[in-house]
Amino acid sequence: MACARPLISVYSEKGESSGKNLTLPAVFKAPIRPDIVNFVHTNLRKNNRQPYAVSELAGHQTSAESWDNGIIKAFRNIPGITLLNVSKLNILKLAPGGHVGRFCIWTESAFRKLDELYGTWRKAASLKSNYNLPMHKMLNTDLSRILKSPEIQRALRAPCKKIHRRVLKKNPLKNLRIMLKLNPYAKTMRRNTILRQAKNHKIRMDKAAAALEAKSDQKGVEGKKPVVGNKEKKAVGDKKLKKPVVGKKAAGTKKPAAEKKPTEKKPTSEEKKAAA
Repeated sequence: MACARPLISVYSEKGESSGKNLTLPAVFKAPIRPDIVNFVHTNLRKNNRQPYAVSELAGHQTSAESWDNGIIKAFRNIPGITLLNVSKLNILKLAPGGHVGRFCIWTESAFRKLDELYGTWRKAASLKSNYNLPMHKMLNTDLSRILKSPEIQRALRAPCKKIHRRVLKKNPLKNLRIMLKLNPYAKTMRRNTILRQAKNHKIRMDKAAAALEAKSDQKGVEGKKPVVGNKEKKAVGDKKLKKPVVGKKAAGTKKPAAEKKPTEKKPTSEEKKAAA
């Protein structure tokens, strides 16, 4: 429509036009940013809480007020339909999944109340203190369409499609392939080193075998000398290892008491003088 605030037709519950018209609330003229809706939806979804207490109005409301006008009970048993109070609109229900576009059916009284709740850009909201609709900074909120427009694409630089891949630096002292790139003679040097080490090892083994053979020949000519002192050491060791005899055997094997020799009396000093 050509007018700034188009008129909205009101229909009855039978689907017939009632003949009434309502002015579109100013809040519907505000541009919608899908990225902001998704951001707000995500942050609200993270703060979901499980209700655990009774209503704040419990004990202060009459039965008719709690029943409402019957519309909640009428739609309560129909799956996929959610009823919301216009004073407590929830973005989790209005934009499920953070995507705008859920089909909403407004009642006449709720539609009239939107201007009182949110006001306009010139008139403040009557149900909120010092609140006006925030002025939008973008006339067209379709960012993807704006970025893909030929005017912007023409002004942008061409995309850099060349990919510079980083080459892993390898140690030539550990990697033979890299060493051969730096020094082709490294392969010959390594081969010569291996051959020289094998030759030296063979020479050492031959010398050791010859020394062992000469030693064995020398022992065979001289003959083996008897080892002295080994048997005595063994006997001493055997004595040490003998277990002590316990019990009756010990009593039977006691050594006979040695006979006491008569002690000789030492001569006194007077006897020594007389003898002299």
